[in-house]
Amino acid sequence: MQPTTKCLPMDCTYCYLPFRKMNHLMPVTVAEAVATSVNPWAAHDPAFEVVWHGGEPLATGRDHLAALMSPFPGPLLLPNR
Repeated sequence: MQPTTKCLPMDCTYCYLPFRKMNHLMPVTVAEAVATSVNPWAAHDPAFEVVWHGGEPLATGRDHLAALMSPFPGPLLLPNR
């Protein structure tokens, strides 16, 4: 999941994100909707992962990223790879 388009301070020249200098944040309601749809079947699949990627996930700010991650159970929270 991509919690933000903001890529600063990195601003990689090879980045494909067209709005990487803007601070578009994923609304918490979007993360909640995704969690509502995937949590029931993900609970039965140990290989299921939620990966936060694109932009720079920590550019959302610690509190906002925590709010986005909160609808997902702990084992499903994985760092960017």
